[in-house]
Amino acid sequence: MAKESPDNLMFKEITKKNLWAVLKLNVAEEQKKNVAPNSVSIAEAHFSNYAWMRAIYVGETPVGFVMLADPVSGEEGEDEKYNGRYFLWRYMIAKEHQGKGYGKKGLDLLCNYVRSRPNAEYLYSSYEPGEHGPRMFYLKYGFEETGEKIDHEIEIRMKL
Repeated sequence: MAKESPDNLMFKEITKKNLWAVLKLNVAEEQKKNVAPNSVSIAEAHFSNYAWMRAIYVGETPVGFVMLADPVSGEEGEDEKYNGRYFLWRYMIAKEHQGKGYGKKGLDLLCNYVRSRPNAEYLYSSYEPGEHGPRMFYLKYGFEETGEKIDHEIEIRMKL
């Protein structure tokens, strides 16, 4: 078994083989209001032309989920809040795998991926304000608040 180190972190496609393992991943109870369940995210991705999603693995162990709105693969006007922007739509590390550096390493991999895409200047996202939210994680990583809101969430962005 591969050592459980952030250095062994990778993205894997979600397939019939690993779907149930990804669906079983959950954040801590107090974080559930901050991110949709993976089942909802995967369903939304299947009805979107611009969603890029992957399971986050450390070796052979699934530890999280990421979904990106990729404007290159989508259609103009499909969803105004993502239109023309790379947007970290969903991001989660399962409760039992938090605090091990996987969240930061996963964002490193995602940023490298987005930098390889056409016209990638910024990575946008948003977060639910409040206790147990990801605000400090994102700000510490290098995102900054834009002063805009998306629905009831605070919009953030990071120069790539």
